[in-house]
Amino acid sequence: MSSEELDYNWISENDDIKFEYHYDFLPNGIITRFIVRMHEYLIKKDEVYLCWKEGAFLKYNESIAYVKTSPSEKIISIRIKGKNARDFLSIICSDLDNIHKSIERLRVKKKVPCICRNNCPYNFDYEMLLRREKKGIFKICCEETDEFVDIPSLLDGIGTAKMRKERYKEMFNEIEKMLKIEVNPNIKVNPKMSVTAQSNSNAQTDVLNLNSFRKELPTLQDKFHELKKELNNYPELDSELNKIDDELIEINPNINSPDKVKIGTFNRIARLLRSIGDENSSYSKIVKGTEKGLDAAKKLKIAFNKIAPFIGLPHIP
Repeated sequence: MSSEELDYNWISENDDIKFEYHYDFLPNGIITRFIVRMHEYLIKKDEVYLCWKEGAFLKYNESIAYVKTSPSEKIISIRIKGKNARDFLSIICSDLDNIHKSIERLRVKKKVPCICRNNCPYNFDYEMLLRREKKGIFKICCEETDEFVDIPSLLDGIGTAKMRKERYKEMFNEIEKMLKIEVNPNIKVNPKMSVTAQSNSNAQTDVLNLNSFRKELPTLQDKFHELKKELNNYPELDSELNKIDDELIEINPNINSPDKVKIGTFNRIARLLRSIGDENSSYSKIVKGTEKGLDAAKKLKIAFNKIAPFIGLPHIP
């Protein structure tokens, strides 16, 4: 098998399906085993199969796939174009997943490239996107550009998510109708109605706090997930971090009253941030030992301090 990539004149397009596997350690031979298992799909050009030591071009009905490994980055990337792209991705992922199951203690994550703009280098965790979709969370922030991205659009085309877009569009419209508030600037307050006016003022404050909470929650969830990713190799932290992660996902962003915001999860985050800020704590020492842990913790603190006033919690200094 050639060590050089064979030419197929592949041209990337915006509507290509893109998917990646990220490894803590990429074992030798995964891509070779994949090529052997997928030999019936290999493209043949001038009597030569288009596969090499680090990748292959494959065809299924009217779809073409470009699968390539990057050993230095510990990534296997998949790019597919054509009418049967969704089905072909399912076939490719099924084979790779079966290979992964045969390797003990292999740590691998599925990633979806960001679509906020062309060639954005950021990737989202696929399983995390599925969990958020299931909980009715529709937006997620790109860490590269700080732009919010539509989760249904990220997942559209992957697996069996064909109808995801329309379903969430309908849900969005219903939520917008529920939250729509029109204010008439010509309304004058009657001094005799001071109690009612105060009550209305409180109600408006609650609405503003609630809307602000909804706006800031996705960012807080994203920043926490980034910190958790940096601390992924420390099993002693898994229990607490997983508990916070699960509780954040459980929070319903469409609550209709500020009284229904459970602050227990946010208190956990506050304690975590205070521990990281304490130079003598084990959390602080672990975070300092990671490549981007301190930066991730700083971003999480900024996100927390933005949301804290809306739920009655103090800022973290």
